[in-house]
Amino acid sequence: MVKIAQQKLGQTLIALVIISMLLMMAYSPQAFTILPEEKYYLGINAPQTDFKKAYSYVKENMQINDVVIDTWPAVSLFYMGRSDYWLKVEFFGIDRSIDSILVNNGQNEVYANSLVIKDLDMLKEMVAKHDRGWLVMDNTARILISSDIKEYIREELQIELSDENIRVYSWGMKI
Repeated sequence: MVKIAQQKLGQTLIALVIISMLLMMAYSPQAFTILPEEKYYLGINAPQTDFKKAYSYVKENMQINDVVIDTWPAVSLFYMGRSDYWLKVEFFGIDRSIDSILVNNGQNEVYANSLVIKDLDMLKEMVAKHDRGWLVMDNTARILISSDIKEYIREELQIELSDENIRVYSWGMKI
């Protein structure tokens, strides 16, 4: 008899937990969505970067031989269908290897097969090699790149588009 009462109590508690969870989800649409949305609020600490706007600008203004450097190659691949170079950023933290996302002996990143720019010398060489190009960089990457690369970008590239979360730079554009 006691065992049956314990089972019923357990079933009742499980039912109450499930009902409570369903009610919480129903009354907190930011935490749970059923239908896809155009924009998602990711929280106060998450950047709300408008990659679509940035890559649309590049796509509308680029010429056929222009190259694209970015810090999120998979995002570039999604919005533009290509990513030529990845400006390597240590998103994984100190002493964490990025080897897991590199292929071809570390020459390319795995998602968009972009050539990897590992340091300032490689960035300078790539910019010198191409007459025109674009660099798309969000705040997360801008915080994490080295100070010498930041200085080079600031001094040698032009800001084409900027908001509080992302910047589009260019070089070789005729005025």
